[in-house]
Amino acid sequence: MYVEPAVIGTDLAMNSDSTPVAAGTVMKWNDEWYTYDQTPVAPDTKLLWTTKTTDHSFTFVLPGTVQPMAWARTTNGGRFVLNSMYHTNDLIQSTDPALKKFSDGALLGTMRWVAGYTGCTDPSKPGYNPQATHNDPKACDAATTIDVRTPSRDVPGEAGRVRVSFTGAGEHTLDVYDSRGRKVLSIRGDGPHEYGLDQLGPGMYHLRARSGAESFNRSFLIL
Repeated sequence: MYVEPAVIGTDLAMNSDSTPVAAGTVMKWNDEWYTYDQTPVAPDTKLLWTTKTTDHSFTFVLPGTVQPMAWARTTNGGRFVLNSMYHTNDLIQSTDPALKKFSDGALLGTMRWVAGYTGCTDPSKPGYNPQATHNDPKACDAATTIDVRTPSRDVPGEAGRVRVSFTGAGEHTLDVYDSRGRKVLSIRGDGPHEYGLDQLGPGMYHLRARSGAESFNRSFLIL
């Protein structure tokens, strides 16, 4: 099969790295995937990857020109992702940098969506956060003094680091909890400061930060 980012480039699949794969880039990916007899179209469903049926020689069960390959949904207060790809070792063996970048970006973007990176997704607003996956209108309208940055493979020295920056005056607090609700990190400071959370091991965490009257909450995953 051929994967074309211009068609399947959703926010989760393409924008989780600082430099998305260029639209129009075509990557050969030898794999198979499960087909569907209907398109997941519930209001809370997000199509992550699709492929054009006209790009393939065989007949799909699902009518139409677009075939789902991966999708996400919120249900009962939780989030899950169904991915019908990754059946072969082609990604491991491939030397195509575009394919590797796309796969890594899709995995990171999906994990961020599952973890729930709530913030401002509107780039025209002062509180815009390019890593947010779930929009918070309040965060969009407020000029924040708390910034949380997660690792990017495109920036030298950032791999494996989560950084929290406070730019406002006055006291601030930073608390991090593990997946069981246990506090694993507690910091109290004053004035502008940046903290690196290098001491945290792999796992799911929840961060709570406060600076003056401003508060910030985010769940994040360290692989």
